Amino acid sequence: MKFLTVMAAAALAAAADGAEMKVRAVQLDLARQMETVPFVKRYLSFAKESGFNTVQLYLEGRIRTKSFPWRAASETYTPEQMKEIVAEAQRVGIDLIPVVSVLGHAENFVNCPELSEFCEETRAGRGRFSVETKKHTFCHSLPGTRAFLEKYIAELLEIFPGKNFHVGLDESFNTGFCPECAAKMKTIGLGGLYFEVIDWARDFLAKRGRRMWMWGDFFEYFPEKAPDLPRDVVICDWGYESDVSRNRGQRGCFGDRFRNDWVRTFRSLGVETIACPGHVTRAMTRFCDYADTAGASGCLVSLWEMSTFFHGRVFIVARAAGKRWSKGIDTLGFDEAKAVAVAELCPTLNGTERMAVLTLAGYSKGGVARNLAVATLMPRIKGEVSPDPFCEEAIVDDLVTSARIGAVSEALAAAEYAESGLYRRPAAIRSAKAKVRALQSEIEALRKRRAAQEQAWRPGCRPNELLKPLDLLAKRSAKLLAVEEKEAADDEWQLEIDLSLPDYHGLPNWTVEGLFDGKWRKLCDGAWKPESAEWCYFGREVKFTAEKAPSALRVSYHGYNDGGVTYLAVANRRAGRFVPAAVSSVNGRVRDVCNMLEDTVDAAWFGNPDCRSYMLDPTGADEVSSAVVTLKPEFP
Repeated sequence: MKFLTVMAAAALAAAADGAEMKVRAVQLDLARQMETVPFVKRYLSFAKESGFNTVQLYLEGRIRTKSFPWRAASETYTPEQMKEIVAEAQRVGIDLIPVVSVLGHAENFVNCPELSEFCEETRAGRGRFSVETKKHTFCHSLPGTRAFLEKYIAELLEIFPGKNFHVGLDESFNTGFCPECAAKMKTIGLGGLYFEVIDWARDFLAKRGRRMWMWGDFFEYFPEKAPDLPRDVVICDWGYESDVSRNRGQRGCFGDRFRNDWVRTFRSLGVETIACPGHVTRAMTRFCDYADTAGASGCLVSLWEMSTFFHGRVFIVARAAGKRWSKGIDTLGFDEAKAVAVAELCPTLNGTERMAVLTLAGYSKGGVARNLAVATLMPRIKGEVSPDPFCEEAIVDDLVTSARIGAVSEALAAAEYAESGLYRRPAAIRSAKAKVRALQSEIEALRKRRAAQEQAWRPGCRPNELLKPLDLLAKRSAKLLAVEEKEAADDEWQLEIDLSLPDYHGLPNWTVEGLFDGKWRKLCDGAWKPESAEWCYFGREVKFTAEKAPSALRVSYHGYNDGGVTYLAVANRRAGRFVPAAVSSVNGRVRDVCNMLEDTVDAAWFGNPDCRSYMLDPTGADEVSSAVVTLKPEFP
């Protein structure tokens, strides 16, 4: 049972002479979820103890100042509170880098009525990929936009004395869509618009003695612009998938997953790069190994969106990253680093319990291993919630609670499958309902535990979305219990459609219509995507009602990126299945359309394969492509 302790000690000893990374950073996302000032200060110490020398505070509009007074006090920090955090960072020896997004991801700003006039989506009346879209982009064609941002950033520079300031610039998809920006795009293109913002932000900060950091994902759309970068800018190259080559870098985040050796590319231009992996160990390992061999200046664990969960679930992986980067990645692997992290953060657990923690900290989607880990650690969760979210008891509590929520969701999914199929039986529905009733008590227990954790670890913070996953589970369970215990009706049909989306970050929009007695009727529509970025093949089953089978199906597509259909059919309990017979017509951009006729993984592709062109031409993603497939009985 002492195996992990011995392993951790041996790992640290072996790594004693390793070469540490120059920049070892971890991000704390306060824009999506506020944390108390004491928590943020303690997080700085946690980062230092873990081997990090930098903490990136992702803020957007989370600080309320004289030039930006419009957000509620309960949803913002005062300059005095942030100065208290800055002083603590200086005390523990952490470089603190604020992030204020000056183009996209400006939700906290442009959703304030006082700043809505500077919003690209408001001015355009829509976004790039859909008629209705959330407001999140600054329009830089207006002098007032930069006047506001310059005042606000100047106020923050008085709070943060460090040399580095991060201006975001990621995922700015709606840039260039309002009338003024669209006119500019005709002459200088999206890359020109983007670089106008880069040059403005860089010059503004440089005149005040600060160095600009920015995310690098948008270079996927115009790599030819990379040589135009100011040489004193730092690029944060983020990527969260494991498809990384040591020689060629990672596949892109958007833009048809364009692969480019960005770290070496920027280094050849004299531009520093920080590799920014997510918290999944396998992806982190491969990305950081590539970044080190390619010559990155350091690494940043980019942690995001904590509004529906706590940080305890990522503490193990975060500390492992800090330990590995500070000891040298050539001498300390991630498995050893995680053993070190568990030994340090959970010192009183025995070997079996530490293995259970590693299982839950590894983000296993479920199964026997997760359930055994929960059973192993449950005796450790007793009584009141610990008030210290960084202590061993709280980390275990959060990991187990998160795993239990995942287990309930999976159990409900199994019940939904049993109750929704065309060939369901009353006995199967009754059995599924019995399981759901048992799960309801677990959902209520988890709700009480989460509420107690919130009161202990996140008192008074906004937004309050921690119970949202449990609210959804409760609604799902109630819906399942309302299902009638009977077989499918004679007029109940099911559309079966198998899809392919190689770029998980694409934005597909599908519509399927059925032809009944010469008239088209919409059966369903959806922006269907796979459940994981690692998958590109997936399927959907959609119910509809009809007196008989449609004679044909029309599949229509528009959106960002191209999407594939590998097969489709309709089925009814009594009438059976009706499968593709022939392609009768095609409209727009459709390739290899006959691949839909056989149930294989070869796809018929809809849309433009050069999806990067959709960014350079704002109207491209609105183009609709379609194909009509006639149907025949599967067994004549």
